[in-house]
Amino acid sequence: LHDVAFGKADDATTGAAAQFNGTGSRIEVPHSKSLELGTGDFSISVQLRTDNELDDVIGDIVSKFNYDTRTGLNFG
Repeated sequence: LHDVAFGKADDATTGAAAQFNGTGSRIEVPHSKSLELGTGDFSISVQLRTDNELDDVIGDIVSKFNYDTRTGLNFG
């Protein structure tokens, strides 16, 4: 975890959702064989809430990319 806060589970506004500061916070998950994408179906679900007006781009949302082999996925 890098500069990420979590809401309280009983908070009706945020629940236990991760809260990012918008400039450098992120959650990194170390590589694991179980996270390698194969040839089967898979799904990814993300729910975002932003300020009404943004002064910058949102950036990467989900990324699993190998720069050496140039394979993987990146949702931004």
